[in-house]
Amino acid sequence: MIISPEHGFIFVHVPKTAGSSVAKALAPLERPLPRTLWRSIRRRLPLRDKVDTIYLRKHDPASRAIARLGRETFESYNSFAVVRNPFDHAVSHYEFMKQFRIPAIAEKVAAMPFADYLEYRMKKPFWNDTFFARLPNQSYFLTDTSGALVVDHIVRFETIDQDFPKTMQALGLGHIELPYINKTISRTDKTPVSAYYQDPRAIDRLYQLYGQDFDLLGYDRALPEG
Repeated sequence: MIISPEHGFIFVHVPKTAGSSVAKALAPLERPLPRTLWRSIRRRLPLRDKVDTIYLRKHDPASRAIARLGRETFESYNSFAVVRNPFDHAVSHYEFMKQFRIPAIAEKVAAMPFADYLEYRMKKPFWNDTFFARLPNQSYFLTDTSGALVVDHIVRFETIDQDFPKTMQALGLGHIELPYINKTISRTDKTPVSAYYQDPRAIDRLYQLYGQDFDLLGYDRALPEG
């Protein structure tokens, strides 16, 4: 998550939605705070904080920012996030986890059929798992504790070349070049998304995991072609 008091915006970084590219583009506009032991401890405590002292992690959800800053402060900022078609988002995360930085988890996911991986994500983490391995749906990052959408602007991954410049203009930030980085390397461009859903169990489990995304973000539940 990026909070810029000088420019009045909050970027909520949903994993596997080109967020690293967006964060790099916005880096000159943020004022990063050093990670200290006290800030790390304070982050875990139910305390209010100020925008110029708060420490939030890269993938903290909007609900955490609201809890720490207060809703009034959060809503005084223009917030935005990038989202992705759930069918494609699940495939991207699956392939990413096959090359995850923790070899034991990467090997475990690589040995799973895609449908089993979706079921794996829906279970509670074990002691030797990470949050990223059991990633929730995208709505988790964009909603408050009641499930209501709290992010002002939604950029769609599928139309990011058009949506991102429009959002930057709406935020009064002008033209910002968007780099392309951190692309998952294990997935070949020749493999269509639909190929991952040949097993009917995969579609059923995707609907279970991403049901709120389809409803909240307006994506079609029909399997995309190609």
